[in-house]
Amino acid sequence: MGKPCTKSLPDYLWDGFCIASVLGIWPRFVEPNLLLTRQLTLECPDLAPELQGLKITQFSDLHFSKSTPDAFLKKLSSKIHRENPDILVFTGDFLCYSHLEDEERLLDFLLSLPQARFGNFAILGNHDYASFVSVGRSGNYSLIGDKENRSSILKGLKRMINPVKPTGIIDPEIKAVKEHRPLLNLLKKTPFNLLENSSVSVRIKDKTLTIHGLGEYTVNKMDESCLSNDKTDFALTLLHNPDGIPRLKRDQYDLILCGHTHGGQVNLPLLRDRFIVMEDERFFYGLREYKGQRVYTTRGVGSVMPFRWFCPPEIVSITLKNKGS
Repeated sequence: MGKPCTKSLPDYLWDGFCIASVLGIWPRFVEPNLLLTRQLTLECPDLAPELQGLKITQFSDLHFSKSTPDAFLKKLSSKIHRENPDILVFTGDFLCYSHLEDEERLLDFLLSLPQARFGNFAILGNHDYASFVSVGRSGNYSLIGDKENRSSILKGLKRMINPVKPTGIIDPEIKAVKEHRPLLNLLKKTPFNLLENSSVSVRIKDKTLTIHGLGEYTVNKMDESCLSNDKTDFALTLLHNPDGIPRLKRDQYDLILCGHTHGGQVNLPLLRDRFIVMEDERFFYGLREYKGQRVYTTRGVGSVMPFRWFCPPEIVSITLKNKGS
């Protein structure tokens, strides 16, 4: 499983700089803990009355590690409880660099979350397989070793100076990446139903809402052919990386929920574009429309590098409404 995701000397020096700098205190120590809740109403044509007012709550990109504060986890759990969701979804990246640290604490957190009325569902992100896959120096999706992960600060600085644009090419060695068995075993102990290229149908009165969960695009695990083709009254699709959206062959998903991008984390002029590492930047954050389908990409709740500037972490609650009602 590799070495634990621990801080390196550059990380400690960065923290020291942020403490000494007035400008650095906010993005390093304040904003990453400002957990917001965003409320959206999604107007859907021909929405069945039985689905009117259904609330779907999404959170994503936890990036749990030993350094994740207990206070933040309690705040996150409390805010999700406050939403009282009908459906609760997590859109990938439970872990940091594929390292499962402090298993009992992660399990306790997931068990502390509410059991939604119609179920809790999750998918995996690129940090959640046995090996970590990300954009390599060439721009290809590549296996990233522990040495390259040693300092997220140095990676951030390199990205700012010399940004890499993803090519969309997946290195052949990624085909051998396996499932993260310890993480999957942990998730079996939680209320979350893990969807990996699979679908589940939820009966709401006399109507059917289908939830599709796709494998991670960058790990070459996305297989749309495995999803259900049954007739449904509303199709909700979970896809960690929104760069996989143009590769979807179906066009009948009513709502696609994504994570992965963290909204760029740094939302400042001139810098923002350097922190958005995407093939298609249309989907980097927020509500978008694509071929008649609605897509929402969240900023997520955590990050590998706890540094956010005008891009606070968020929980998203989306309430379905019949257009014109």
